[in-house]
Amino acid sequence: MGLLPDDEIRNPGAGEPWLKSERDKALDEYFEGAHPKQLGIKYKRVPKAFLNSILNKLRYNFKKEGFEDQPGRAERYEVYQRVSRKGKRFTPNEIDFIRCHKELGLDVHITATILQRSVSELDQSWKEPGKVKEKKIFAPTLDLILAHRYIYHVYETPVISDKTYDDLVKEEKEYGGGEKALAAPVRPCPERIKTLALYLCQRHKDEQEAE
Repeated sequence: MGLLPDDEIRNPGAGEPWLKSERDKALDEYFEGAHPKQLGIKYKRVPKAFLNSILNKLRYNFKKEGFEDQPGRAERYEVYQRVSRKGKRFTPNEIDFIRCHKELGLDVHITATILQRSVSELDQSWKEPGKVKEKKIFAPTLDLILAHRYIYHVYETPVISDKTYDDLVKEEKEYGGGEKALAAPVRPCPERIKTLALYLCQRHKDEQEAE
């Protein structure tokens, strides 16, 4: 038995329930770096279908209403048809998922099963830097934030997790004084920000293809 009976893996307005094979294939693609909205559309459902029906229930160990005394979705997850990620570079999506489970205090074996990695790999991933500046991008933090914001709203294909972005914004507001720039509309956008956004997207694509 998998995560849920097929008739329970449903999102209002998303159409047909998710088959276990679809669920696992979508999880593989998400942990490789795909955006949740893209997966919802790819599997012929509304954009937030994957996020609401599968990912968030696993990420937050969602318990079924009325059965709060039973294990959550992450704890109940069983592999149906997955691809191993052992030895591959950690993606922002994986790091975000790992940190969320760590904050919930879940057993690392549960996280490893869902990610299809070894526990020893996850022990190392906790040390993964959360700041994209540690990737040796020589640009002011504010420019990086504006570039990632442009990527999110214009390209709609984020290359870092929401948590990493939020950490950057928090740091900039506390120490950089960029509140005014962050409050400005996404467009019009300076050419340097567009150029940086394009570079970040291309580099992310190159890294994925090299894996």
